[in-house]
Amino acid sequence: MNATNVFYSKGIKTFIFSLFLLSFTFNLNGQNKLANPELDSTKVKELHNYIQWSTNYATQKLFDSAMKYTARADILAKELNDVNLSGLVTYNSGKIYYWYANTSKAKDILQANFDATELHDSIQLKTHGIYSEILRYEHNFNGALEHLISAEDILLSDDQITTRDSLSLGFIYLNIGRLHYDFENMKRAKDYYEKALLFCGDSNYKTTILYYLSELYNADDKLEDAIAYSLKSLEFAKKKKQKVFLPTNYATIGEYYLKDKKADSAIYYAKTGLKDNHDCQLDWLSHIVGGGYNLKGNHKEALKHLNLALSETTNEDRTLTILKDLKETYVKLEDYKNATIHGDSYLKLKNTIDERKLRQEFLEISERYESDKKEHEIEMLNAENQYSNLVIQKKNSQLWLVSLLLILLVLLLGLIYYFYQKQKRQRQILYAKNVQLAGRLKEKQERTSPIKNGIKIRNDVSALDETTTNSIKNAIHKLVASEFYLDRDLTLSKMAKEIDTNTSYLSKVINEHYEISFTNFINELRISYTLKSLETVPEFSKYTVDHIAEKSGFASSSAFYKAFKKYTGLTPSYYIKKRLEQQKILT
Repeated sequence: MNATNVFYSKGIKTFIFSLFLLSFTFNLNGQNKLANPELDSTKVKELHNYIQWSTNYATQKLFDSAMKYTARADILAKELNDVNLSGLVTYNSGKIYYWYANTSKAKDILQANFDATELHDSIQLKTHGIYSEILRYEHNFNGALEHLISAEDILLSDDQITTRDSLSLGFIYLNIGRLHYDFENMKRAKDYYEKALLFCGDSNYKTTILYYLSELYNADDKLEDAIAYSLKSLEFAKKKKQKVFLPTNYATIGEYYLKDKKADSAIYYAKTGLKDNHDCQLDWLSHIVGGGYNLKGNHKEALKHLNLALSETTNEDRTLTILKDLKETYVKLEDYKNATIHGDSYLKLKNTIDERKLRQEFLEISERYESDKKEHEIEMLNAENQYSNLVIQKKNSQLWLVSLLLILLVLLLGLIYYFYQKQKRQRQILYAKNVQLAGRLKEKQERTSPIKNGIKIRNDVSALDETTTNSIKNAIHKLVASEFYLDRDLTLSKMAKEIDTNTSYLSKVINEHYEISFTNFINELRISYTLKSLETVPEFSKYTVDHIAEKSGFASSSAFYKAFKKYTGLTPSYYIKKRLEQQKILT
């Protein structure tokens, strides 16, 4: 469940913080009425309505409608000619473009508020807050921290801290804590979270802050503290009747218990979260229940809940982790057909997601380049104003343009190289996972093989006396050590004759002490020999599949192909091909 933990940790951060930021934005709307009382009150009210409607549409991702009302608010603000109303509209427009993921446009719009004079503190505060969020989204953590400090200075400049100011300070300290968490400075993050807790009072924000404290302890592997803070967050959410947060709280607590290997507690909290649940986090909660049953060894029950989680999820990343757990659960149940099906689905979806992430990374780099380019252009224009000679100005502009083109060329070449290396690493990872899957047979052999650990003994042998049973077991032990299974003509009768017993006794000992049929017992030994030879004998990889089948004791290449695919999930030729590719990469 480690991959699942990573994913859900990232997913819940975004979910909780989005709700928190939205609540904070609505809370500050009470500060919006800052216009001059001499202005037309009807038009001022109309402008505030446009702002509210545009925000509502944006939260529903109806950005065309949101932009329409934003434009109307802008026209009305220019008509009223009031600096604070214009600043309010500017803040709202920048916020909506940020939610629309157009960060360059959002920053351009918000810059007007930083350049404006005599702007009300509340609007400056909100502008710094949203600008900090944009910079954090762009991974410019230092810039984000600077804007949060500026917002803090605005609030602390007033001798009287109101209740609303206190909540705003709590919001700022929480954001600073998040930045320190991104810097992996856990001590500073904890200090700011606790500071934010002091300023939030008994507001709804307390649930979020308690959650982030639990996340911090979880990142530090202090699960007892993480669970304690999660339970506090849960109780506060119940008290405030925050139904949106409750399923998330239950899922988070279940996830922590799962990480702490406490299956019963994980299952209890996840199932509690599924009760009276209005379609919130159903896939995650069911996934945790499935993970808990897997931890208890009840793989059939786990399978039921994992399939339920798969049917409920609409998120690709969650689907990926569920498919991975389903594949591993089917392997534990020795249902290799379904394991292969879910494994193939996992690989296809992962490749799709990885390709999309590469494209997104390219777009983000392009956006950052455009943003940096505009900032450089501003710096260049400021420098050009200092020159009086137009000829020198023109030459400097041309030189700068050539420099930008060269930077772009280097950047594009770097991206091409990066994508190439990314694909190369992906091939390595794919092969490693295939080797891991194939290695499971070897691990099973190491656990049960009499060569290393001795034959697994059961107490239910009734048809044979102990002396005869031990004699047969010792004989099998010697035959395995001598690699008798490489004999292509080996049969149960031939083996029984070799150890001086009858086929019934031999079959019974193999069935009850190895928990497997004679045919599967021999095939496992042969496949184990094949895998070991491919890893330790360089020449083995150069043989044809027919030759390898013969060397491994199989009577035909088709029988070898079928056995290899059954126990490894891969075809022999595919496994050898990927192994040779891996050798070339390593050399």
